[in-house]
Parts: sequence; C-alpha cells; structure tokens
Amino acid sequence: MNTLKFTLIIFLTVLLCSCKKDRTTTHPLVGTWELRADINGLTALRTNYPPGNGRILKFTSSQYEKQDAGKVIVKGNYTLRNFISQLTGEETSGIFFDSEPSVSNSLTIEGSTFTLSMDVYDSPGSVYERIGP
Repeated sequence: MNTLKFTLIIFLTVLLCSCKKDRTTTHPLVGTWELRADINGLTALRTNYPPGNGRILKFTSSQYEKQDAGKVIVKGNYTLRNFISQLTGEETSGIFFDSEPSVSNSLTIEGSTFTLSMDVYDSPGSVYERIGP
C-alpha cells in the first residue's frame, strides 16, 4: 500500500512539473495608441491634442493601421529593427513601414508613451499615448 502511495505521489509530481505554460512575448508597441502631440522639426513648436481626438495608431505583431476620426487612412505591415542614426551615428531602435520602406523612423517607448520621429535633421516627431491593448 505504501508503494502504491509513493508511486502515485511521484507520478503526480512528474505530471505537474512537466506541464509548461505557453509564454508569448509581445513587443510593447503592440496595442492601440492615440496622438497626444506633434513636434515641428524646424521650429520645435509642440501642438498638443486632447484625449479622444480620434488620431489612432493600432499595432499588431506585424501590421499597423492609422485612423483619423474613425476612418482608416493607411494600413500595412511594419518591421522593427535597430539602425545607425544619421543624426547621432549611434545604433537606435527603429520602425519601418511598408508604405515608406526607405524612411528610418526612430522609436522610443517609455511606459505608456510612444515617440516616433524620422531620422533626419529638422524632422517632425509625434508623441502617442497607449489607450488600449
């Protein structure tokens, strides 16, 4: 009887320890973002936008969709990869949209804020805030 209990305990332990949880890692960019500010590259003037302004960027693991007032303006695929910045000469995180494959956009995500700017002198920039998964 003790051998049966011991065998059962060992079997249950092995069974429970062998189960693996599926872990999917998603990039922090994946989700829904709303425009909060545009920054003029020539003047550095910042134009702020209130919550609910309808200027949305949605990202899945490989696709994006840009909306304005609920209407899709552009959608397609994107890739994330590091590149050497023309501005700093250093490696930086970038996003490349299939609609503009030759344009290097630097990408910074800090908490619930996402900053996007072209990697050229006097380039404009945009600041987005996460509003959904």
